Amino acid sequence: TQSTWGYLEKMLYRKAERISSTLPHLSEHVAASGNDPAKIVCIPNGVDLTPYTPDASYDGGEGRQLVVMYVGGFGLDHDVPTIIRAAKLLQDAGDTTFRFVVIGGGVRKAEAEEQVRVYQLRNLELREPI
Repeated sequence: TQSTWGYLEKMLYRKAERISSTLPHLSEHVAASGNDPAKIVCIPNGVDLTPYTPDASYDGGEGRQLVVMYVGGFGLDHDVPTIIRAAKLLQDAGDTTFRFVVIGGGVRKAEAEEQVRVYQLRNLELREPI
């Protein structure tokens, strides 16, 4: 039940020495649960580009397909079917701006392969995990 999970969550926050997360506002959630938000260390996804000098010759990829890439699991809690549906919507609309590359494996991989086959997607490539 929710109360069991809530109790377990609060207990783990209380017993943890440090908690690392990619969620920038987890400290607010931890504080709201009655625990110390100072235990949180946020390690955000992404890259800080400020140390790099922009290349004036870069045109932003004008005229080239943009690659949308997902690398990860094909589990029950990974919504790869939404990526596949997005590729289908774009293909059906005749939009060739994007090419999708989906890399990974898991319990929903066969389902994803079947969707790609049924939709006859030419703008999405499934690859095996590295």
